[in-house]
Amino acid sequence: LRMIGERIGDIGVYRVQELEHYEEALQLKSEAFGSDQHQAIADILYIMGCHHQRFHHFKFAQKCYEQALRIYKVTLGYEHLCVARVLHNIGIMYHAKRDNGVALKCLKKSLSIRMSGLGEGVTSDPSAAEGEEERVIWLS
Repeated sequence: LRMIGERIGDIGVYRVQELEHYEEALQLKSEAFGSDQHQAIADILYIMGCHHQRFHHFKFAQKCYEQALRIYKVTLGYEHLCVARVLHNIGIMYHAKRDNGVALKCLKKSLSIRMSGLGEGVTSDPSAAEGEEERVIWLS
């Protein structure tokens, strides 16, 4: 169902139907795992946050992102790349809302986690990257 929701979203015309598939997938995952403390549930919440953010439904996006962030921190740890990914999107969302202080804080934390996850020898300056692959790693 998550994949169906993503495909419908790619078409770009069925916003409500896309969200319904995500919500159904979230409900099924919650029932299957018997708890909301599972990475698969956080993954769906993250995707739902992306959906809401894409259509500027920031209040709903923030709720989904915060739930996903809480689950990722519990299940994967505070320094996991999934945490960085959510923080990045929260930062972008706050930037869109013109709250640049919070945006910068989230983006810096996201970058810090990503840099520590990539290990030694990775530069923080994309212009210093030697090849296209290294620039792509820096930018992702």
